[in-house]
Amino acid sequence: MSCTKFSKHDTIFCEQAKDYLAAVNKFDTFLENSVDNMSREVELQQPEKRYELQENKPSAWARAAMDTDTLMHYEGLVESWSTNIERLLNEKPKGETDDADPNSEYDYWRQRMTRFNSVAEQLKRKQSRNIIGVLQTAKSKVIHKWKMVDNSVTDALNEAKDNNKYLSTIEKYTEPLYSANPLLAMDALPALINNVKMMLTIARYYRSACHTCLVLVFVQPPRQLGMMWSPNNSQWNGGPLRVGTCWCRAS
Repeated sequence: MSCTKFSKHDTIFCEQAKDYLAAVNKFDTFLENSVDNMSREVELQQPEKRYELQENKPSAWARAAMDTDTLMHYEGLVESWSTNIERLLNEKPKGETDDADPNSEYDYWRQRMTRFNSVAEQLKRKQSRNIIGVLQTAKSKVIHKWKMVDNSVTDALNEAKDNNKYLSTIEKYTEPLYSANPLLAMDALPALINNVKMMLTIARYYRSACHTCLVLVFVQPPRQLGMMWSPNNSQWNGGPLRVGTCWCRAS
């Protein structure tokens, strides 16, 4: 929607309306992502009623560990937990795909933090702790793999929390890049670049190899930016600014 054909007063109102619609669209996207995330959460299967332990202590685990049916049931549950969690661990951001951009990066890490938080909370349940306690007592063959998966959950949750913390500091600087006003976009660039530089310097995970670093990629070369737009013609003719990601690979 162009606001150039209106009077000065109407142009201001038009720009405010565009900002409002952009905010509504952003909130709508947030709600859609939240609903999608809820539907994709990993649910850790709990034991059947007859296999539930009423007590959460070593003596109860020892008795259950001697029952073959209970032990086999618990081993099956933990194997299914491992499979589902490994699938979640292996999910990757859009990365090098054509539609990758900062917003998709923000959404990915928010969703990842939410989903691993859910897994961590489920593992704190009484019956979940009982299952692991019984398998450890019985020295089950599945417990070795489970310990590695459990450690990976902790690492993934810490990574998602840390990345979200730093990405939230630069999100406000990437928002103008999605607007139709190149002046706003260019004004945001210095602060954005400085904050990205700081993030890559001090962030525990983002500064490591094989993680994405946010960069700006324009449809037109920077030299042409001024040719495509001028203060006397606020209509941007070069198409929307393209914001993308690049990948930092380990050498």
